[in-house]
Amino acid sequence: MKGKFFLISSLCLLAASCTCKEGIRNGDLLFVGLEPGYRTGSMSDGIGAATGTDSTVNWIHTAILEVEKDSVWIIDATIKRGVARYPLDTFLCDFTLSSGSLPILEVKRITDGRSKPLPARRMRDFIARARSFVGEGYDVNFLPGNGKSYCTELVYNSCLDASGRPVFHSAPMNFLAPDGTMPAYWEKLFASIGATVPQGIEGTNPRAMREEACLVDVKLPEGFFKAPEKPAAAAPAVEFSSSEIPASVLERMRGKSYPEGCPVSLSDLRYLRLSYHGFDGEVHTGEMVCNRIIADDLVAIFKELYDSLYQIRSIRLIDDFDGSDEKSMAADNSSCFNFREATGQSRLSAHAVGMAVDVNPLENPYVKGDKVLPAEGAAYADRSAALPHMISRNDLCYKLFRARGFSWGGAWQSGKDWQHFERKY
Repeated sequence: MKGKFFLISSLCLLAASCTCKEGIRNGDLLFVGLEPGYRTGSMSDGIGAATGTDSTVNWIHTAILEVEKDSVWIIDATIKRGVARYPLDTFLCDFTLSSGSLPILEVKRITDGRSKPLPARRMRDFIARARSFVGEGYDVNFLPGNGKSYCTELVYNSCLDASGRPVFHSAPMNFLAPDGTMPAYWEKLFASIGATVPQGIEGTNPRAMREEACLVDVKLPEGFFKAPEKPAAAAPAVEFSSSEIPASVLERMRGKSYPEGCPVSLSDLRYLRLSYHGFDGEVHTGEMVCNRIIADDLVAIFKELYDSLYQIRSIRLIDDFDGSDEKSMAADNSSCFNFREATGQSRLSAHAVGMAVDVNPLENPYVKGDKVLPAEGAAYADRSAALPHMISRNDLCYKLFRARGFSWGGAWQSGKDWQHFERKY
């Protein structure tokens, strides 16, 4: 079950605070674990269900340690940052549990299989290869050879023997629970990216890597890893609400999405606050104005998308883009109400009455003949490419909107509007 599985999307690579580097060497591996039965409500729980039991430590992440002069650095792959290299101390707050304590941390050293550490030259090569992957994206699909990495995949591809073969072993990945069922978490996650669970695909995971025979324990001074002195940052507020249009919001809309003389009654519109997972791996709360008829449905849909870790680039009022659909789409902004005509036509759009929603428009452009809107989404016009964030009939976003009676622009016969969902007024 490949690698660290976005362990909370933020458990990146365990942080440590230390005044000396005694005990740690270049290329040592840091394993992050959670106590038996500890639940996060995130991917970490799915990892535990597939690679361990309720009575064993849930090993959720693996990172590479690098010592440079007086500093300790981490190189790892996380959903939040992709493959990155950072000072160890930077990540202490990220890995502190809600209790204020750190998770279980273990450091292990790679040997020649007979408990003898590998030569310093080999470890320098290991670090250099790992650093060459910095900047890659996180491998959300857990597939080999796709130009991205998850945590143990990074280690596997970086640590090679003298003949260039991986030091560590791979095996068919397992995402199933001990009773043979597929945890709902994995089904939701892969449905949200329009992919199937890669059960049986060759890969690695933190628990299996930790048990490799070539690794030995590294004993560190007591207190080497220290929780931050200040309280862990509070989790971002999550909000899913619907209200009448506040005066402050109306002020922003006037002359833009709500022009002078707009025939749509304000009493027919609703202001939504919607939390979502951004492409940056962070939680954000956006704004949307829609027709009151679909307000409750949109709140429910976006709540389900949020719970399923579905990623959305941006949810802002189109007024932040001067009421320009073109500017909003180019910024990959998801929006609803905007009193305007339909694209390329003289009739009003369903957006004009707040009955249509566009989701991730850059990855899901409007395509008719040679016209692609936004132009920045031209790479996504060919839907056979199956790029990340493309909406298809297998996509969770499509399924949720269709279940609540919305039609989809991707099913249109004359031109395709892959971003567009609407309900009859």
